[in-house]
Amino acid sequence: MGNQLPLGELSQYTSKEAIDELKQTEIDAMQKARTCLEGKAYDEVVNLLLGIDEEIELIVSESRRLRLQGKLDVNIFNTLIKGYSEIKEKIFDLSNRYGLLKEIRSLYNFNKYAGKVSKRIQH
Repeated sequence: MGNQLPLGELSQYTSKEAIDELKQTEIDAMQKARTCLEGKAYDEVVNLLLGIDEEIELIVSESRRLRLQGKLDVNIFNTLIKGYSEIKEKIFDLSNRYGLLKEIRSLYNFNKYAGKVSKRIQH
């Protein structure tokens, strides 16, 4: 999960590069999730999931801008959205294998809802 979205440099960024980036992100995320689950650090797993949500939001936001400019590569957009969504599901699946899915999902949903309420209050 990088700080800059690669969608803005379409001439240089390809679907293959997006897939490669997602593979490395998945390896890193799953390793971190596994470590956190072994230590029962629920909050860290939830922060990882919420970070993926933020990345998806950034991609969607950037894609709107690029679409309006006629520069959006839909294949790259779809690859990134699908890839990050699959990583989230794999983290939930891993949580289930550790017998912690209920706790992780509950804390995730609470934090996601709290974040939305907080954004509404700030606006």
